[in-house]
This record gives sequence, structure tokens and C-alpha cells, in this order.
Amino acid sequence: MKPLGVIACMALAMLVSAETSAEPQRFAMDTSHSRIVFSISHFGYSMLPGIFGEFDAELLYDHETPSTSHLSVTIQAASVDMFHERLNNHLKADGFSNGPNG
Repeated sequence: MKPLGVIACMALAMLVSAETSAEPQRFAMDTSHSRIVFSISHFGYSMLPGIFGEFDAELLYDHETPSTSHLSVTIQAASVDMFHERLNNHLKADGFSNGPNG
């Protein structure tokens, strides 16, 4: 599943129990019962699974004007786990997640 698909599923899950209200409603992600998972291609031969263990997500849902609703997700990059020690060490190395300018 693509990361955006995961986020969309999380947002939908938060909305299922929403009540109609004139005020925008705030929903916090229950991180103890949620996961952010992903997979990446390993040179086209296989897919490597991964997970982020530390994150927060919050949805501000406006029932009357859904287009103004806002989903905020903060992921701690250092909490990545690819279930492979050498790959984890590489991903957590200084400068790797800071982009091309370090």
C-alpha cells in the first residue's frame, strides 16, 4: 500500500465515529493501535517492508466545509525499522534523511 493510501485510511478511520457538528472536530490518532507501514522495491527483485514506530497524527475535520479539513502527520524518521540491521543503520546514519544538502 502506498504511504498516501495509508494516510487516507487513517483519516477515514478517524471520521467513522464523527458526529455532525457546526464546529470543526479534532481527532487525535491512537498511536498505540495504529501503524505506518510501507514497502520499497529492492532493485525490482523483491519488496522490503518497513515501519515507523514513532509518529503522531491529527485530523481537524470541518463537516460543513470538508475541503477546509486538515490532516497533520509527524513521523520521527529515526524510528524507521526495515527489519534488517545493516539497512536500519544506513538509514539512521547522520545526513541520510536530511536530503542532498545534509
